[in-house]
Amino acid sequence: LTVLLAEQGIEVRRYDLTTADLGTLASDMVEAATMVVGTPVMLGGVHPQAAHLLYIVNLLKPKIRFISLVGSYGWAAKVMDQVRGLLENLDVEIIEPVLAKGLPGEREFQALESLAGTIRERHKTIKGDG
Repeated sequence: LTVLLAEQGIEVRRYDLTTADLGTLASDMVEAATMVVGTPVMLGGVHPQAAHLLYIVNLLKPKIRFISLVGSYGWAAKVMDQVRGLLENLDVEIIEPVLAKGLPGEREFQALESLAGTIRERHKTIKGDG
């Protein structure tokens, strides 16, 4: 997704939640229009480190306008219910996530391309270009 977004002319800052400095990440969220969280589904919800990030985002209330999720799962997941709950203080549009059951296939790769295009279009509305 990082490459697809960059090809759309969108600046991307990628963080590994296992090593990222929370202060730097929080500072970058102030300027961000969109946040995409990549996480495996674990016990029906987002990975605990991703949940922690979403919890912090909810507390900080940055002006992020759009949030989406990419990841994989092994059995039924109610991950988006959890994400909505963790972000209850934010007025954001949650863009349809891309979740693969097991390994991603052609359908998921096409969905990532669609997600990148959707993010580009949403950014145009912010800038008044669309």
